[in-house]
Amino acid sequence: MMQAEFKRENHKSYFVIRDSRLDSDEHSHEVYDLEMLCENQMQGILPVSLHSFNGETELYYDISTKQTLRVLFEKKMFTREDLKWIFSGINEAVCELENYLLDMEYLLIDPDYIYINMTEKKVYLLYYPYPEESFESEVEKFAEYILDKICNEDEQTVVYAYNFYRYVKEEKGDLISIFQDMENSDANSEKEKFGYTENNTIFKVLYVIEYAIRKNTSPNIKLVEFNDQEIMQISNINYTGNIIDDKMSYLVLET
Repeated sequence: MMQAEFKRENHKSYFVIRDSRLDSDEHSHEVYDLEMLCENQMQGILPVSLHSFNGETELYYDISTKQTLRVLFEKKMFTREDLKWIFSGINEAVCELENYLLDMEYLLIDPDYIYINMTEKKVYLLYYPYPEESFESEVEKFAEYILDKICNEDEQTVVYAYNFYRYVKEEKGDLISIFQDMENSDANSEKEKFGYTENNTIFKVLYVIEYAIRKNTSPNIKLVEFNDQEIMQISNINYTGNIIDDKMSYLVLET
């Protein structure tokens, strides 16, 4: 099991992980991957070093001048521009691992383990070869965290964040495919595909329904009527409860 703590040594800050599997799997491919990380400074990956003391091995991740994503945005909502550079940094790290033939599923895509240097707006991911849950599940939780940290009135950000969430579900956590999908989905193609503009009510309804389903709550609502074509688009999503009425002609919308 992973045991973690923070240490300050030689004017540097470290996130230190101790795990008995590092000692028992001395010749495993996981340890080999970590040794490769120690020997090569990879873009977007937290620098790490292996330390052994009294027969125990520890991983020292250098987090100097960095803060976690959760701490940095604890009292702040994400904007579209925030998400763009954060996603770009994550994508850079994933591509870097590919260059070294390392498994991206050992990246911890979790706001508590994503580190940011805000001066440079640089993202650093923690590579840890003994994850406690599936990568797909972790990425989905990350997408949900983002949806919870955006302003519903900021429609450009809502569209962008929901696209990320949708691609996460479609691609089952495959970050390479997810970011490729987002890159290919420019504003014009998205408008054509879904039939909305950024100020169109229909897309906001999709977001509000998805949000209510995930939270298992009822949003503050008013009734909105749509035409048959719009109803067909909306009916393609999963929904529960009384969010949509029997006739499918009215939906609830957050006020």
